[in-house]
Amino acid sequence: MTTECRIKCKIRNGAFDEEMIARIPIVDPAGNDAEAECLAYGPSVEVSGERRGQTETDGILRAYLLETRDNLAAVVLPQPTFQNGPSVVVRRSNLL
Repeated sequence: MTTECRIKCKIRNGAFDEEMIARIPIVDPAGNDAEAECLAYGPSVEVSGERRGQTETDGILRAYLLETRDNLAAVVLPQPTFQNGPSVVVRRSNLL
């Protein structure tokens, strides 16, 4: 059973008015820290600062928690990442 969770991220404007790009800290298959980006719309993202052009601001991305193990969490994002598809692994410390 999946549970909703929230992930710390960086947000910047997308190409369209209601579109944002979320940069998410992830863990790659080798266990290294990496980043992935996905599009975010409407209630799937909360912006902490003011959105200005391509300047990044802190944000929170809503996702679904699939499983946790040690300090890692497998999540499904509201939109697939450009690099890894819809499911990624994040450090639990990046969850709120």
